[in-house]
Amino acid sequence: ATRRFRERTLSPVDLMRAVIDRCEAVNPKVNAITNRFYEKAMAQAAEAEKRCAQGNARPLDGVPLAAKELHPIEGMRTSWGSKIYENTPADYTLPAIQRLLDAGAIVHIRTTTPEFAHAGHCHSPLYGVTRNPWNPEFSSCGSSGGSAVAVATGMATFATGDDGGGSIRMPASAN
Repeated sequence: ATRRFRERTLSPVDLMRAVIDRCEAVNPKVNAITNRFYEKAMAQAAEAEKRCAQGNARPLDGVPLAAKELHPIEGMRTSWGSKIYENTPADYTLPAIQRLLDAGAIVHIRTTTPEFAHAGHCHSPLYGVTRNPWNPEFSSCGSSGGSAVAVATGMATFATGDDGGGSIRMPASAN
């Protein structure tokens, strides 16, 4: 995507519009999205497009990013998949996320995780079950199941995850 942005054969605005459209078409079947930031993401994509046109693009400028809901982003709700923290905004941004934001990535959605990331499947009392995109009878696995589904279905160009006990490996293999 970034190469095509530089070549001006694809625009950040067009890519963001495409992934947002894909989110709305696919998510009702898989339930991988917890929060949407479409309007803000489109505005950020327009700014990224200007920087790309001026030759001032950052390394990931304009690339749509799905952020696992477990990963704190200052001011955004970070519930850990639990009703206990359902309305709790984060008071800091996880350094790994901050680095992606500083590089120009744009968070357009947050993705599901099991409650406190303590399950090998992606189901929480707050968000319900995240379905496998290839067969909804199968698990999307956890705890980065929502992120894996978002990437596998084209709802994001890339997504965050972490792997304390197979939380990326299991969803990557399942989805």
